[in-house]
Amino acid sequence: MPIYPWNRTINRLTELINRTLAGAKTTPDPLLTARLADYFTELNRWNRRINLTGLKSMEDMVFKHLGDTLVLAHELPVNTGTLLDIGSGAGVPGLLLKILRPELEVVLVDAVRKKVSFLRTIIARLDLEGIKAEHGRVGDTGVPARMPAEGFDLITSRALGSIPCLIKMALPLLSPSGLITAMKGPGGPEELEESMDIVREKRLEVKILEKHLPVLGHGRCLIFFRRALHQEDA
Repeated sequence: MPIYPWNRTINRLTELINRTLAGAKTTPDPLLTARLADYFTELNRWNRRINLTGLKSMEDMVFKHLGDTLVLAHELPVNTGTLLDIGSGAGVPGLLLKILRPELEVVLVDAVRKKVSFLRTIIARLDLEGIKAEHGRVGDTGVPARMPAEGFDLITSRALGSIPCLIKMALPLLSPSGLITAMKGPGGPEELEESMDIVREKRLEVKILEKHLPVLGHGRCLIFFRRALHQEDA
């Protein structure tokens, strides 16, 4: 039987995904791999028409988007139940975290309507439950529309911008024991040092983890913020 180009593409994509999962010490599962392959196939197709990600090759998309998400996934507290991803874009990390951790209740927010259309298409295509994509800007009235009663357990952003901006947007939406996570590159410690005024103002505790992407080995920095015990927002 001849091997058609589509089959070669899927086989190559599956290889990239499983290699990334294995590099993060995550056992590849056929259903998980199939869902991730579907996501990256659609991302590649949509990205030809609208700018969802600056990455163009399938290798970069898998190694960097999935790699970044796996780095975060391995550091989530086991009791994390609800997640808000601000400026979700192509769904990194929020949508990918939902695929990796189906038990999470996830809200994705982005200000670009076409990106939200992509997110909703993937959610429907993969028949994911417990996840919503909303169009708007966090902080505007009614955004996000779906709010847990006590706030989110985890609020994250990979592409929002500065640490002070993330803290100001996320803190009012955070549960009392929740975490804000800034996903940064190797310059994360320096950016944190420049942002300590707001950290002190809001009386936040900080934890910084320096990591490396599976497969590529590129440096990554996760910075976690939480309210100091027995203190309220400043």
